[in-house]
Amino acid sequence: MKLALHGAGGRMGRAIVKAALEAGGDVRLVAAVDRDGSTVLGRDVGELAGLPACGVVVTGGLDALNSTTPDVVIDFSSPAATAALARALAAHGGRALVVGTTGLDADANAALDALGKTAAVLVAPNTSVGVNVLFHLAAEATRLLGPDFDAEIIEMHHKLK
Repeated sequence: MKLALHGAGGRMGRAIVKAALEAGGDVRLVAAVDRDGSTVLGRDVGELAGLPACGVVVTGGLDALNSTTPDVVIDFSSPAATAALARALAAHGGRALVVGTTGLDADANAALDALGKTAAVLVAPNTSVGVNVLFHLAAEATRLLGPDFDAEIIEMHHKLK
């Protein structure tokens, strides 16, 4: 599987690069993109992830995502960048897209819906194992406590979010 990453300079981008490079086998990282003006442009993405150089250099713009013909693009960027990415992928015949970007607005959702007509799109609002366990626990608590139980949920992020 040929993998491309959009948002390569962020914490999640680097974690995905590390996982992809360590996975080996059929997973091959073919492109890494970050925002124009990013300090990581031109750097080897393997080195950014704390591994040896892998020969994939971080670029700006979306051309690398189409010229390298990835099977799937993983996006951890920003809502505006996700919208632009979805439109660009749709304009080039579509590519499978996994989105981990949070705070998507109406424009991003509309662009993702349009891409979803020609390609597989998965939007995961939170990829944290802990948060996904909490989703399950909240559903179970709701079932056990019933509709008359009054509860409040407060969202909090780690200090680096």
